[in-house]
Amino acid sequence: MNGTEELAEKLQEQILKKAKELKTKLFEASGKILERNWEDLTPKYKKYKTKKLGFPYPINIFTGDLLRNLLENALIIDVSYDSHLDKMNFKINIDSDKIGLKYADPVNNKREYISFSSEEKKIITELVIEITKDYFKGEQ
Repeated sequence: MNGTEELAEKLQEQILKKAKELKTKLFEASGKILERNWEDLTPKYKKYKTKKLGFPYPINIFTGDLLRNLLENALIIDVSYDSHLDKMNFKINIDSDKIGLKYADPVNNKREYISFSSEEKKIITELVIEITKDYFKGEQ
């Protein structure tokens, strides 16, 4: 494995870690961060959730399956290096099929959690820049 491939691997690992952290914070804050503003629970559902769990918040967390499946299965980070073009590419996706919950799409339609907001993208871009600078600083 050459140095650039090592950098690609490190980027992939760190982007995945940061993406998981951002999505966890989004859920824990009931969608009130990262340029999000999730619609509140209906009074009826708030009452039901409070009766079942003892509390209505955070939004989108009842059993924890939605967030867990998002973090464990659906986040896909692909970083690759094309040596012929001397170009690093990375792609961040959330595969909603891998969440595997029948209610995931309706939840996402009402309170968007699958995409990345521009604030989340900015945080990830800054992370990539920082890791890359540190890598090349260490190479000198």
